[in-house]
Parts: sequence; C-alpha cells; structure tokens
Amino acid sequence: MDKSDRFIFVNGPCLESVGAVKDRRQIRSQLMRRVFLERLPPEKRSEELLNPHVDESIDEFALSMRGYHQLASSHRSKSTTRSRQAKSGLASSSNGDRSCCAFCSAIIRAGHETCNQCGDAAEMAINTRHNSVIQKTKRNINRIVHLHLTRLADGQIDPFGGPANGRGDPGYSQLLGHFFTTLVPSLRRTHAWIEGCFEAYLKGTWSPLLFHSTCMAASVHLERTAQNRGAINYPSRATEQLYHKGAALRALQSAITGPIIGTRTLDEIILCICFLAVHDDIKESLAKDYNPFNPPLQDLQGLDFYGFSSFHGVHWNAIRQLVMRNGGLHTVKLYGAPWFLSYTSLKYAMFTASTPEFPIMDATGNMYGSDSPFQILQISARPWHKTLCNGGFRQLQTLRIKKSIIRALLDLSEFAQAVQLHLPKQDDAVAMDRLGDLRNLVQHRLLCLPKPSDPLLEEGIFEKNNNGRQRVQEDEQQEEEGMAKAMTMEVYRACWLAAFLFSTHVTFPIPATRPTREGLVPQLQDAIRRSSDPLADENEDEDRGKSEILLWCTMIGGIAAQDGAVERRSWYAGQLRKLCHTLNIQTWAKMQELMRSFAWVDVACDEGGYRLWMEAYPSSCQ
Repeated sequence: MDKSDRFIFVNGPCLESVGAVKDRRQIRSQLMRRVFLERLPPEKRSEELLNPHVDESIDEFALSMRGYHQLASSHRSKSTTRSRQAKSGLASSSNGDRSCCAFCSAIIRAGHETCNQCGDAAEMAINTRHNSVIQKTKRNINRIVHLHLTRLADGQIDPFGGPANGRGDPGYSQLLGHFFTTLVPSLRRTHAWIEGCFEAYLKGTWSPLLFHSTCMAASVHLERTAQNRGAINYPSRATEQLYHKGAALRALQSAITGPIIGTRTLDEIILCICFLAVHDDIKESLAKDYNPFNPPLQDLQGLDFYGFSSFHGVHWNAIRQLVMRNGGLHTVKLYGAPWFLSYTSLKYAMFTASTPEFPIMDATGNMYGSDSPFQILQISARPWHKTLCNGGFRQLQTLRIKKSIIRALLDLSEFAQAVQLHLPKQDDAVAMDRLGDLRNLVQHRLLCLPKPSDPLLEEGIFEKNNNGRQRVQEDEQQEEEGMAKAMTMEVYRACWLAAFLFSTHVTFPIPATRPTREGLVPQLQDAIRRSSDPLADENEDEDRGKSEILLWCTMIGGIAAQDGAVERRSWYAGQLRKLCHTLNIQTWAKMQELMRSFAWVDVACDEGGYRLWMEAYPSSCQ
C-alpha cells in the first residue's frame, strides 16, 4: 500500500494479536481504508479492493464471537499471556529461530509443528524476519473488516462512524454504546441474543429509520435508568431526544413514499414506529409505586422499565395494520423484531383490557405451541395442582366451566411453581430467557380468556353438549339452574379478577400496580360477595370446591387491599375467616398448602398472606 493511502490512528482498535509492531501498523491502515471504501456509494467503490470470499466466512466467524464483553476479556487475557512470555525470556529469541502464530500471535519456536497457545499449524505462521502475511491471516482480517470492527474498539461501539458516514450527531456513540451494552442485554440475557442484535443493526450502513429511533430509545432509557439509580440533578436529554425523534419521523415520512410491502424497509419502518410508541412521552407514566406483594424477577426482560402504560394508540394501530398487510408477524425478518413486537403487543393488551394482537414468539421468531409450562421448561416434578389438596383450579370442572379456561388457569398455577424452582438459577441466562418467554406466554393465554365485562360471558365460559346447547336439567329445574349459572358466572368473575391481580403483581409484575388494584379490588369484593350468597347445593364436592376457589380469590384480594380502605381490608379478613371455618382450616400451614394448589409464590405472597391471616385470627400463634 502506498504511504499516502495510510491513516493515522488515534485511540484506534487493539490489534495486538497480529504479528509485530510494523505488521500491526500496516494492517490498521488496510482495515481503515477498507471500511471507508465499503461505506462509500457503490459507484465509487473500487472493485479490486473488495474480497469476493468475505460473505462465505461471516457465519463461521460470527459463531466464534461471544459478545463485546467477552472479546474485551479475551484481549486482556492475551495481553497478560504475552507479558508473561516476555518476562520469561521467550521474546528474546533471535528472529531466525522463531515465528509468530497467525491466529493468536504467540511465539512458535523453531522445530515446533503447532502453536502452544491455540494449536494452530506452524506452517500457517508469520515469519517475523520476512514480515510476510499469509493467506489465512488475510481471511481472518477480512472477516473482521466485514463486521466493521464494532467489536474491536476500546471505547466505542462503532469507532469509524463520523460525518462521512452521515452519523456526525453529537453524543451518538454514547447512545449506541448504552443501547448495546445495557438496553439490549436487559431485554434478554443470552450471548446469542446480544450477538444477533449486533449483527442485525450494525452490519453495513445503518438505515436512518433504525439509527435515529434507536438513539431516541437509548437516550430515554439512559436518562431514566440514571434517575432510577438515584442520580441527583441528572441533566435532561430532552433536546437530544427531540432531535432524534424528529429525524426518525422525517426518515419515516421519506420511507413510506415508495413501495414497502415485502421489503426490509417495511421491517425497519415497523421497528421504528414501535420504538417511537414505546418511548414517546414515557415520563408521564414512569412512576413506580408500592406493591403489597414481593415479586421476584421484576427486571426480567426489562419489565421493570417497559412495564408501564406508555403506548400511544395511533402508533400501535399503525404497527398492527402494517404487519397484517404484510401477511402477519412471521413475515418480519429483522432479527429480534418479532419477539419485541409480540412482547409489546402483550403489554398493550394488558393496559387496554383487550386481547393481544400477536402470538408470543421467541428471539428467533418461532411460536410456542399449546404445551404446559412444565412441558416447555422440561420440569420432571409433578405440579402442585396434581399433588396438593383437591386440585386447585381443576375444581372448576364441577361448575361446568370450559376445559380451555381451566387449562389457562392451571398454566398460571404451574408457572408460579416454576418461578420458585428457577429462583436458584438466576445466573443461568438461557434458563432465565426461557422463563421470561414462558411468562409472556402464560400472560397471553390469561388475556385471551373471556373477560368479566364481555356481553356474551355466559356463552363463553360454559361447556356445551353435542347439540351445541348448554347443559340444563329438566324443565321444572330450569329456574334453579339459572340461579346456579348466575352464581357460577360470579365465581368465574372472581377467579378471573383474582388471577389478573395475581399475575400483574407476582408472575408478570408491572412497576405501577396501584391503578390496577384501585380498579379491580372493589370488583373482586363484589364478585366474592355475590358468589357467597346462601344457596343449598346438593353436591357437597361442588360446594367445597367453590369455597376453596373463593378462599384463594379472597386471599389474593385481601393482600392487594393492604394499602386500600380499612373497611375493605377488614371485609376481606372477615370473609377469609368465614371460608376457613367452612373448610375447617385452622393453621397457616394448611392455608399455605391450599394456596399452593392454586397459584402461589412463597417469596412473593407469604408475608402479605400471613399478615392477612393474623388479622383474621388475631389470637392465632400458628
């Protein structure tokens, strides 16, 4: 390369693993020039400088990477190894008796066939006496160049970004660094997820749609995270956020002028709108409040940050229409986008009391089937609803509730047990990501159940016979049957309301729970009261099953009423005492066993539950 074509590096990437000092200096210049040329318009590129074999090596090299942090650790460990070698005198050998490994830069003595550090063949080494770079080294360099050195920089995610690449915006490097080192890992924890996002969003020239919407998301997340961690007088980033929001909207307006259906541009448009919807006006709803439960895993998949009601309906309708016009969520190919959209759809449905628009997907865009939580997590233990007491929600069968409804409630029960089993595994990234996906799936199934406000609730919850008509007794018993159905509907309402309270406070713990309690706790009280009106049941098992179900609903409602009106809390304590007398429950241990047969997480519910128990039985010592 001509000397005039070389660049001078200031705080450039670390390439200590490539040969001697002179070799590294030359390779730095080659890398810098190659990246610069690749980012020029196609008509200005020099074809002879592009390697036709680069694409073939992308997948192999990507698999060898283990994330930005691991690479940094690798550089540090290699530097330590070289330092120790220098101290031991290996580096003092004559140039004629040694060579340098082309892969790890370790010293290879004369006569040795393999490198002691990485096991590479000696014939593929660089002879430092002749300063020759062999073909394998060139292939490794080209692999690194194709990734634009995003993983090689000491202090920046993209050290080559600048005005020449249309990214001269002040502070963008800090925003991208925060996005990929903090925001992305907060959503999912595995290295495969983080690497996939690197590949999807940093490979090639960024689209203005993704670039500015990502910078806005990172700016909002950075500011709010600093405030949540106790930063005092943290400077506002409103101007920065407004700049990137405006730039994203301009890019969005430009992108929709052309044909977009079936193109990658549509994926970028959808993700851009989703980022704007999630982070727009987020300050208005970011206020954590008191939770009478003590839920674990609140930060799983970023729910402690993204679990607020901050979605704009206009944005979400645009996303839904674009996805549907393109053929469904499975047509979105941008890595991670289907999972993020399905996750966003679930949270939007929670805060609007609607059914989720999209199915739950994993990080690679695959949908989950109809398996139970224990089957998905491959847990060999038997669920509590099969081993404790009378079967928990299974007792709804005696009230002729649909099996699909009972199955969704049993999934909630199994997931609560799975949470307890996974608490010792919080350092296992794969297990935590799978548990997070399962949490979304269980919440999705719960939101798909008939809601208490549905006008056709009766048709939606009762089993039907072969003729399609609801099961009734003889004509002379229809009036009594009608009363029983009305009471069963109230039991279902109480069950749904308690399950929703339990999920939003324990298994899917949103940060701001007080509005949910203020709206649902009084409704649950009314449903329990109507379900408990005197009615002589001829079936003793049905009566006991209904009482156990109402006891679980009363316990959940009573815990949720802890910070509410004193009269309402006292009513729940009195109702708890009444049902315990009916079921002959006299100890807290027996009560805890019954709660586990429904849905219960000890670490989240025991403290609040025991406090309510002591209010119901002040003289109890159990």
